[in-house]
Amino acid sequence: MLQNSHKRSAWITGSAAVLLLATSQLFASTGLDWLSSQINPDGSFEGAGSISTALQSTAETLRTFHTLGRINHPDAYSALQFLEADNYPSTEHLARRIIAGVGTGKDVSPLVSGLLNQVNADGGFGELPGYGSTVLDTALALEALAVAGTTGGEVIGYALGYLLDSQLGSGAWPDGGDRASVYITSLALH
Repeated sequence: MLQNSHKRSAWITGSAAVLLLATSQLFASTGLDWLSSQINPDGSFEGAGSISTALQSTAETLRTFHTLGRINHPDAYSALQFLEADNYPSTEHLARRIIAGVGTGKDVSPLVSGLLNQVNADGGFGELPGYGSTVLDTALALEALAVAGTTGGEVIGYALGYLLDSQLGSGAWPDGGDRASVYITSLALH
């Protein structure tokens, strides 16, 4: 009797897992269909009235394609082309291009070198070389370096030190000044 109970439990658990997987695939396909309807002729994914830039929206959309295993989707290719055409050398632009490039199997070593050249004396990263360090730029740079496999060295240690020194007494991180930011805190923690 106990053996039948275990078999029944295993069957129920297995059936629930199959149902969950099928439901997840359906929602993912529906989401990808919606994303595909949002693409612009230039390959970007910036919507009307969006508070994000075309680079931000497109990079996050490409990350979604990668996460869902759909990196060979035609819209993913268009998005990558859009990102590769962007040559503004800011920390955020370089970091987002590195993350997207690694996700699609591109050689990102020139971008990583460019990013590493932007570290400031305080260990943080600013928008451009010579600009003051920010938590946002430093957190994005660290994520990109980690995704690219650059996990050691003084640059990483100093950048982590900059983030720790920038943390507020409440445990949050600021978006400039002393005002805590949920978005910046989540990036710093990530």
